Amino acid sequence: MTSKAHLRQLDLFFTKYIALNLRPSSHRILVIFVCLLIFMICFSLQLAYRVMPSCNLLSPEITFTGRRLQTASLKLVQIRSVPKRLIEEARSWDDDLQCDRSNNRTDVCVARGNVLVVGGGGGLGRDYEVFVFADGGPERQERVKPYTRKWESSVMSTIDEVKIRKLVANGSGTGNKVVRSELSSRADNRGYGFDHGPLLSDGSRSTGNKRKNKKRGQSKKSLSICDIRHEVPAIIFSTGGYTGNVYHEFNDGLIPLFLTAQQYSPPQGQVVLVILEYHPWWMTKYSEVISQITNYTVIDLARDARRHCFPEVTVGLRIHGELSIDSHLADDGATMEGFQRLLSTAYGWRSRAEIEQRDGAVSNPVTQPKLLILSRNGSRILLNQDDVVSLAADIGFSVQVMSPTPMTEMADIYASVNTCDLMMGVHGAAMTHLLFLRPGKTLIQVVPLGTDWAAEAYYGEPARKLGLHYVQYKVSPQESSLSELYDSHDPVLMDPASVNRRGWRETKRVYLDGQNVTISLTRMAVILRAAYARACTDVRVDG
Repeated sequence: MTSKAHLRQLDLFFTKYIALNLRPSSHRILVIFVCLLIFMICFSLQLAYRVMPSCNLLSPEITFTGRRLQTASLKLVQIRSVPKRLIEEARSWDDDLQCDRSNNRTDVCVARGNVLVVGGGGGLGRDYEVFVFADGGPERQERVKPYTRKWESSVMSTIDEVKIRKLVANGSGTGNKVVRSELSSRADNRGYGFDHGPLLSDGSRSTGNKRKNKKRGQSKKSLSICDIRHEVPAIIFSTGGYTGNVYHEFNDGLIPLFLTAQQYSPPQGQVVLVILEYHPWWMTKYSEVISQITNYTVIDLARDARRHCFPEVTVGLRIHGELSIDSHLADDGATMEGFQRLLSTAYGWRSRAEIEQRDGAVSNPVTQPKLLILSRNGSRILLNQDDVVSLAADIGFSVQVMSPTPMTEMADIYASVNTCDLMMGVHGAAMTHLLFLRPGKTLIQVVPLGTDWAAEAYYGEPARKLGLHYVQYKVSPQESSLSELYDSHDPVLMDPASVNRRGWRETKRVYLDGQNVTISLTRMAVILRAAYARACTDVRVDG
């Protein structure tokens, strides 16, 4: 007997049974009950359909989309669109220690009140600790690696960790008494005094005021463990990770640092920078930018043996996106325009005439549009660069070729980029210097095979956000040197996406390190003529 026939017999049996055994009133009750049951089932299904798009069990930044779980897709969403309940679960708040872990790029903790920072030079090796001495609330501990690539476990494994401990005065926790006793005895044994003033801009200590500190209700015990007492807040962050690559130096470091420091402005510069994985060359390279963010001596936490006390300490940097600041997410009014003004103040002092005279650039009348070509060495080289220079000169551009190196002064690069009408280069870290372009200028990015996504995400979209006229020159398989190494039907040439799916190492080996380009002069001529006409219009308007 088939299942369908079986079901028909069961249906007939129950129909006869109900008809013979139930009274008319019972019939009505049964019908009402069945209708209510059907309504409840339908309502539950409809509610589930409506709720599922915002259901989030994986991450504060991931939601399900789609009608069925089987066909659901994962979609990254902005923090502000995540359900409030889920954000609150990723945050831990109290008046003394607040931590936000809702961003997939970074963790940020803020300690307020009597805050002590202990560095590696204090006998704890590379175990950095921040102590928050509070009057009440539960004692707790947080750990933060203050670098803005939280999702990338490989690089985060190289970043030093900061342990943040909230200790309650006269609390039941034994940790408070042990830590206070240990730190106080260390300070007493080294002969440091009770009260020290803030660290001055020259690195010296000013004389503190005991009466003022007592008036604030701060006990001698809490102050005796401070070698230096600062009157301004601090930001603790790392210059490890990918530091050494100019893109990461700006995207992972300088822009997030500017964004985080803005919460303490105005006035500008009233914050102390405390650095993990400190590099002297980094400080030399970006000293002009750092001096715009802080008026105080930067602290190398690994080498500084002094114990610093602050009224507030932020551990970690805030970040919004690639080379960008989202003004809707910045409560303190930080913008990319503000960051560019900072760069102008830091580097804008060097005149165009000085750079051209020193570098030997051929300068025609000032009204002649200027093209700056960022030249690469090693990989992704523009093999017919000389032909492109001649083509641009014939069109009417004043052409400058620049090959930035780690030794090139940022002021030099800024002066060359900020005074050009058009910047052009093959995809790579040097394209980060688009931050130095003035709004309305043109950026041409030559995009080799297999780099489409990175070129757009890292430079294309940020360029448009900055108000630049962005042009992408996508290299064809015939224009790539890979065409000489692989068969014309090989996936490396015809399906780069499939190669990229093998992983970052394969992408780097094949497309980033393994190819150069020879672009079509015919195609480039069309782009350059349009850019020239645009630049001439801008020159007439400016004139």
